Amino acid sequence: MALCPSVPFVPYFMMQPTMTGVAQPPQLIGPPFLAQSGPQAFLVGPLPPSPSSFTSAEGGASCSSARRRVDSTSTAAGSAGDEESSSLQDVVGKGGGGVEGRVWSLARDQEGCRRVQAALEAATSDSERVAIAAELQGHVWAAAQCRNANHVLQKCVMTMRPEVIQFIIDELSQRGPASTCKVARNQFGCRVLQRLLEHCSPSQVRGLVEDLLTDADRLSTHIYGNYVMRHVLEFGHKDQRARFAAFALERVSKLGSDQRGGCAVLGQALVQCSTEDSAQIARAILGQPGLLPAIAASRHGRVVAEFLVQSSAEPEFSQVRSQLLEASQVLGSARLGRSVLASLQARVARG
Repeated sequence: MALCPSVPFVPYFMMQPTMTGVAQPPQLIGPPFLAQSGPQAFLVGPLPPSPSSFTSAEGGASCSSARRRVDSTSTAAGSAGDEESSSLQDVVGKGGGGVEGRVWSLARDQEGCRRVQAALEAATSDSERVAIAAELQGHVWAAAQCRNANHVLQKCVMTMRPEVIQFIIDELSQRGPASTCKVARNQFGCRVLQRLLEHCSPSQVRGLVEDLLTDADRLSTHIYGNYVMRHVLEFGHKDQRARFAAFALERVSKLGSDQRGGCAVLGQALVQCSTEDSAQIARAILGQPGLLPAIAASRHGRVVAEFLVQSSAEPEFSQVRSQLLEASQVLGSARLGRSVLASLQARVARG
């Protein structure tokens, strides 16, 4: 099978990296902050819902569940920009200071984690950020799984040079592959791993990716782990993507029928793997009787179906068209199924 080179295809979940697979506006890291835009905003893609309370895996890093206390100047209706700036300064402290010696304790608190993030943003030099991050050394494992402190780790990754945050990678991987995969399955830890994959070079996170590939089967269909595996496919080294493609070929039916995340991972593999590997995965999907029509009406399955519609060349496109048209009555009764049929009609009209 060859992919059609003349028709560029960008699935909707690639428009902006998200945790839900649906393109949405950026959200803030942590509890609601003082500004919705500008340099003060802490941006991150949409994330899974957080539970009402959480205690870290190590037992000693319990996250504060204190009620939010928002400065009145930042919540007053119609507050002006200078009021927001004043509120930001209150949170950060003059010059971004006020967190030295207390970073770890503040990071675990709902308000404190925002204060540490603000200090990282307001720092005027690498040395200031390094001094703040240094207080997290030895606590990375617990911080990654803390509902508040994970945001501080993310902010470190996003604001500091990759070589400076090597200690985060080292502490996450030092316990072995099983522990790395445990972090990937954690509602908060998955976020930290995604930021590392986004901001570090493939060679720097190679060891982490190797750990994750040892449990690719479980992670690809896990409610949180699947987001990490999608990032592995997008940001990992090409030889690691090739190994995942080989894994996907053997489990295409399992991935395609899993709507918690497996189907989204399969779609990401089609987009990110080499042309040859993507073609092999496409042939494997078409070779499973009923699989393409079965997934075409689902949120993530629609991405897979539309990719095959837009990118397949003959003779595989004829198979795609035949399988979808045979199920047109069922697909036409669902909104996402109708979208796939419309995509097919547009491709046929182009000739």
